[in-house]
Amino acid sequence: MKTSQKSVLPASNKDITSEWLSGVLGANIQIISLIAIGDDAGFMSDVFRITLQSEEDSAEKHLPATLIIKIAAADEKRQAAATAYRSYQKEVQFYQNIASQVGVRVPYCYFHACNVAGDRFALVLEDLGQWKTVDRMSGANFKQTMLAMTTLGKLHARYWGGTIRDIPGFTEGYQVAAEELSIMIPAVLKDVATYANSVAFLLHYSQNILSLLPRLQQQQQTLNHMDFRLDNLRFTDDDTEIILFDWGEFAMAPPGYDLAHFLTTNIEIENRRQWEEAAVALYHQTLVREGVLGISLAEIKDSYQQCIAPSFYV
Repeated sequence: MKTSQKSVLPASNKDITSEWLSGVLGANIQIISLIAIGDDAGFMSDVFRITLQSEEDSAEKHLPATLIIKIAAADEKRQAAATAYRSYQKEVQFYQNIASQVGVRVPYCYFHACNVAGDRFALVLEDLGQWKTVDRMSGANFKQTMLAMTTLGKLHARYWGGTIRDIPGFTEGYQVAAEELSIMIPAVLKDVATYANSVAFLLHYSQNILSLLPRLQQQQQTLNHMDFRLDNLRFTDDDTEIILFDWGEFAMAPPGYDLAHFLTTNIEIENRRQWEEAAVALYHQTLVREGVLGISLAEIKDSYQQCIAPSFYV
């Protein structure tokens, strides 16, 4: 039951009341618990799991016993960052216009709304608590990595080469990130002496990010999640299906963005070295199987390599 009807948007968890939720979902709902979830440092939103009075009481409206609610971050810095990247507006836009068409599993959205300024929003989403998480520090195993590649291939194939009115281009967020990185990277690395070659590369990159933009724009564009990592994925117990959430950064971008972000930051280094060729090849095979023509494996590898540095921040 998706809706974008106008409603007072919660400014904090204190505003997430039984009365508010009953109003936006059109059901008589009693919230019996509201618990904050997630790591504040990794979220631009405040996220809560709510428990409803009982499954029986919500059966008429087909509501589950628990739901997830996302609202604007109470922390001013996180809220400012989300507003700069239009993250709240984009995630509402995704569930309003795009979610049903992406060809991969995403959470069901019961309610979505955002104000005009883009600094306050609310989503009521399916709770994914029963799905398996994979620790990013431990990294994905081989089966999970290959499943991620087929999932990405299906997602990217759906919008391959299109110019979609409802999907923003990546350049907007890229330019914001470029300005931040040009300041942040030198500040972070100024006293770092180890891994001198890597430090020199990152310093050079931080001052020349925008010069890479034309090369990225010349590539084939498709719908990218733009934060495709284990923290935003959940798996079935047998690792046969992925559900993908946190859509506040999606954009039309080169295919290498999602590909590079996952393979370089979600797999142990030695495993990546062993699996990289097979992973990129499977991604390409999935594109072809889903109907994408005229793109070679060599072109996919080139996009992947060009997007490795930009994907660090995305």
